[in-house]
Amino acid sequence: MLFTGDTEDESLDFYAKNHPDLLDTDILKASHHGSNNGYTDEFLNKVTPEKVVISAGVNSTYRHPHEKAVNRYKSVTNNKVYCTNRHGTLRIYGYESGRSRIYKQFINNKSCIYDGSHY
Repeated sequence: MLFTGDTEDESLDFYAKNHPDLLDTDILKASHHGSNNGYTDEFLNKVTPEKVVISAGVNSTYRHPHEKAVNRYKSVTNNKVYCTNRHGTLRIYGYESGRSRIYKQFINNKSCIYDGSHY
């Protein structure tokens, strides 16, 4: 799993160019709460995540996660995007076999995209 914190696009591209061998991961914790400046195509092409986790508040002042970012994450993971604003607490399990599983506190089909509602 790769934790990106609040890293923004310029720094993500730096890592993609200079340290691509460190980036390939199964699960990506989305940078900057799913904002539009928290990913780049170059970065995602190096990370190649199978799943993306977005940590965003239910009543986000900045309206995170953003639609463009969520849609991009969905496109690179075949719709395997999990977000705290919709699913509550997420528990992530990694197994010796290499597979992983993410358990959601709330099961629903709502999009992670911020729309002012929750769970």
